[in-house]
Amino acid sequence: MKSPEYLALNPQGKMPLLVADEITLPESDTICRYLLDRFSESSPSFVPSTVAARARSDLLCRLHDMYVTTIQGALYKATPPFGIYGSRLEALDELRRQLLVLNDAADVTGPYLAGKELSLADATVFPTMIFVAHMLPLFSSDGAPLDIKAVLGGRLGHWYLDMKANDPVFKRVLLPLAVLCVFRMASWWRAPSVDADSAPTCLAPAARVLCDGSSCHTTGARGDPVSTRRLEQQRALGHHPPRRLPGPSSRCALLMLSSCSSR
Repeated sequence: MKSPEYLALNPQGKMPLLVADEITLPESDTICRYLLDRFSESSPSFVPSTVAARARSDLLCRLHDMYVTTIQGALYKATPPFGIYGSRLEALDELRRQLLVLNDAADVTGPYLAGKELSLADATVFPTMIFVAHMLPLFSSDGAPLDIKAVLGGRLGHWYLDMKANDPVFKRVLLPLAVLCVFRMASWWRAPSVDADSAPTCLAPAARVLCDGSSCHTTGARGDPVSTRRLEQQRALGHHPPRRLPGPSSRCALLMLSSCSSR
């Protein structure tokens, strides 16, 4: 993504990037809106029929992109910063708060986020909820399974569980994200340490990973730093965090899969 050829197409050097016949587009939201317009005759349209529902969908997409995706890296990035936060714990606290903001913005009646009709908001928020459902429990004090409705709120939590269980297209995106993202990152975090006297790097009952700057250490139940060179040691062992996790661009995949599938 940093090659001259790629930067000529997207000077930001980021994913995703859509190269179409008539235009080259970066940025997930822009790509999605192009796809919705380009294939407007396909079903589902992801564009609700009422003004209020369309506005709600746009609001949810905006809240997600501005306040959730900017800090969701705290779930899987090895070191800060996470958006404006230099502390993982601060970023995760803010992430939890923003998830409840999303919940409050969702339609009360459902079954979709913007109301009775499927919208771009559903395709936008669902991939991020996969990260939250699988990764956030790793940061709990006891390693207990995540109470998804408590963390996301009643509306967002019920919607996520319903889509995951009952929508065949959304379920097709669930598995690749869960396997490619969650398993790889969890495996890296849980890899054993080089230090003979240190506990494994694990966000479970007696240990929590705290990354600060370029160093990463584990604080155990006694609160003492176990190692200040753990990140470098993990890398020396070959346990590298992935360069890129397929998160935001998954909404584009949802749109394309839905257009090719019968509901």
